Amino acid sequence: MLRAAARGFATDAVRFDAFLDAQGRLRKIRHRFTMTNAAGGQRRETDVVSTTELYPFGAAVALRPPKPADIYAGTVDSPKN
Repeated sequence: MLRAAARGFATDAVRFDAFLDAQGRLRKIRHRFTMTNAAGGQRRETDVVSTTELYPFGAAVALRPPKPADIYAGTVDSPKN
């Protein structure tokens, strides 16, 4: 699935902004890229922005894995070469 998604990128580059705190730790990262979709015989490009914020470092975290029904395992459409 990851290879199929990678073929959908319009360019080889992914622009990003990284925000660091006073201690040099990554606090926020924003990725910007364009995906290409050739479904239905038409080529369309979609701009995607993904932002991740990281905080509070050192805090205890209790995690539970998601229920199987909550996990998306669909397919990714990619242009055929």
